[in-house]
Amino acid sequence: MPETLPDMPTSIAGSPARTRAILVTTLFVVMLGLGGWWAGRNLGANAPSERTPVAGERLFDQVFAAVSQKFVDSLEMSTIYDKSIAGLIRELHDPYTAFLSADRLSKLDEQISGVYAGVGLQVDIRDNWPTVIEPIAGGPAELAGVQAGDRIVMINEESAEGMTQQEYSRVLRGPPGSDVSFTVERGEQRIQFTIKRAAVHRRAVPRVAILPGGVGYADVKVFSAQTAAELSQAVDSLVRQGARSLVIDLRGNPGGLLEQGVAVSELFLNPGQAIVQLRARPGTDPQTFSDTVSQRWPGLPLAVLVDRGSASSSEIVAGALQDHDRALVLGTTSYGKGSAQSVFPLVTGEGLRLTTARWYTPVGRSISKASPAVDDGYDGNPIRIPGQPDTTRPTFKTDMGRVVLGGGGITPDVIAGDS
Repeated sequence: MPETLPDMPTSIAGSPARTRAILVTTLFVVMLGLGGWWAGRNLGANAPSERTPVAGERLFDQVFAAVSQKFVDSLEMSTIYDKSIAGLIRELHDPYTAFLSADRLSKLDEQISGVYAGVGLQVDIRDNWPTVIEPIAGGPAELAGVQAGDRIVMINEESAEGMTQQEYSRVLRGPPGSDVSFTVERGEQRIQFTIKRAAVHRRAVPRVAILPGGVGYADVKVFSAQTAAELSQAVDSLVRQGARSLVIDLRGNPGGLLEQGVAVSELFLNPGQAIVQLRARPGTDPQTFSDTVSQRWPGLPLAVLVDRGSASSSEIVAGALQDHDRALVLGTTSYGKGSAQSVFPLVTGEGLRLTTARWYTPVGRSISKASPAVDDGYDGNPIRIPGQPDTTRPTFKTDMGRVVLGGGGITPDVIAGDS
């Protein structure tokens, strides 16, 4: 399309050389504008006023082609695909949806199953050295004689000083049947171990005890595949030893399998009592999980400990027992994770963890700190949150009419411990 140059103002006319410079500059600006218009026209040609799925697919293909062929820095196609995936997940604005590398997927499988291959040690960094907190019962390290308090000073003839958790875990773990050598300091002694790695079961309920006054105590660390079975065995053992009440410690428990949260709740509720409701995308029916079996210890008074590290299935258990007035909840407000995720294996050996539902306690409260808006059952009477005078949360009624809060985690009946 021909373009007409504007008339030059007489006030800036001067020498021929200056006039030519002005004409060249003006022509450059006009052509630059034409080039930008033409590039935009190519990318946006025939753009529909309302984007259909087919049009959206074509648009993505156009953008992808432009980046792969014209971007100033040459990018591998695999890199562009990776960035596209990362951008899609990021724009969902969901903190629990994530692309899982093969290594992260493997660690998630270990958490769910409670089984991994290694020597069976709980280790932490103390004074810049890996130090044994506790050998896992029945694991290779315990059978070899490793004890709590042993300081690991050498692993495979390499100093362990300054090793991070990731570094010593990577060395101590390995295929079942393979050997690993390490040296520990125990008082004035140095003891060397060569241990054959094996499948190790990390217990979901690693500690139980009878406290003064006949109080049974069970420490539940994770909701893996065997949590309900382990807790049931633990409570049976405590009752046989004379426990007249029970404390379930869910502090620091990050959750895990939703099904195990339901199963643990069933141990203490009656048939027909709701445990949790899942609400997926619009157009799908809610799914309610309810108790199906009689509780094992109906006369056993129950308390549940939570803190800001209690999340997911821990909050399902605490919320269900609180809503039905089956347990007194003590501690500090829990994390506030009111959604459920599914893991989808991918053809590359990696995985996608995707939020597929939001969950609600039996009385209908969402405890999600991400979206503490009004939920079904909100009675319209806001309550001030202690320490946060400018915020309010919806209130609900338990089976016995007690007021409990929605949004922002499970608020204990009795606040205790560090806030």
